[in-house]
Amino acid sequence: MYNKYQGETIAFQGVAEDSNGTGLTTAVGSLNITDYTGSTVFSGVGTHGVTGTYQHVASTSGWGTGPVDYQWTFFHSSGTNTVVADNSILIVGTSANPDSYIKLEELDTYYAQIGDYVDDKSESHIQAAYNHINRWLDNLNYKTPIEIGPDGLYDESLRSMNAHLAIYRIVSMNEVARVEGDENPWYLEFRKRAMDILKEIEDGKITFRREKAPSDTGISIPVRTVGSSVGILHNNWDRSYGEMFQGSDYPRTWVIEVLGTGTSGRLADSTFRWSKDNMVSWETFSNAGTVGTCGHDWYGLDWEVYVRFDMGSSTGTDNILVTGEQWKFNTAPIKGQKGGKGFVNSYW
Repeated sequence: MYNKYQGETIAFQGVAEDSNGTGLTTAVGSLNITDYTGSTVFSGVGTHGVTGTYQHVASTSGWGTGPVDYQWTFFHSSGTNTVVADNSILIVGTSANPDSYIKLEELDTYYAQIGDYVDDKSESHIQAAYNHINRWLDNLNYKTPIEIGPDGLYDESLRSMNAHLAIYRIVSMNEVARVEGDENPWYLEFRKRAMDILKEIEDGKITFRREKAPSDTGISIPVRTVGSSVGILHNNWDRSYGEMFQGSDYPRTWVIEVLGTGTSGRLADSTFRWSKDNMVSWETFSNAGTVGTCGHDWYGLDWEVYVRFDMGSSTGTDNILVTGEQWKFNTAPIKGQKGGKGFVNSYW
């Protein structure tokens, strides 16, 4: 995973090699960077550095939080080109460091008797637990500190892990003298709970939605290519539903096209169809023929790709969607992804 903060400087790097692994110095490396709204924030040519390596350095100042896609295209001197592949980073907010994922006054939610142990050192134990957690998450390739969610709170798994580890530290300072022999002290259970949460994060059972980049799932963010209605299409690029992309053949372009319209009170009046080969052919729903009904529920397309619709800013009387509107997104087999490395290789 390759996450950056707003205001940081990123070196976008592409490597062009021939089939023998020799760097190509006469190619032209063209780079296109698109932010989460679909707007192009850079389009130009990278600078050749060491043999076969092309680079563009950019500041993320002014970029919004969210996924950013970038694509290298390498041109031969003859003008022919090879598209290297899309890759992604994730802008995860400012670099202001919070003190902790949990506050002292919230600890009694996790242990009702914590007030019996709180003293003037308790705040420092909460911060020490917070620092330990971030170092553990660093080892799992998360960008820390983890950002606050859209609800204004940290993910509950982080809050619980910080709370239980802090409670363990606070209580143990008071109880350690009371433990005799080899007896396992009762307060070790708080540390165990914190470590259980960390294990679930490590095993992928807990994910932080805002920490996912499209290259982690093999599914890119949908971009409207035709139309301008208030309706919105979502897919599961962030693993908000389903699993990682399961296709294994080659990169594909998917198209969702609206066939009918509906008001905000009747989103289900609208219908759509879909293609996974950039409209060369249109697919069939297993339970609804070739046409699907637009709605808030997830529709399974294929290979763990899901889509759903949203009313967007509809006021209740206007059409949410317009016939002929289209969204596109890309998929690629996970084994071919290079997300998190900061560069991609092309073999000519």
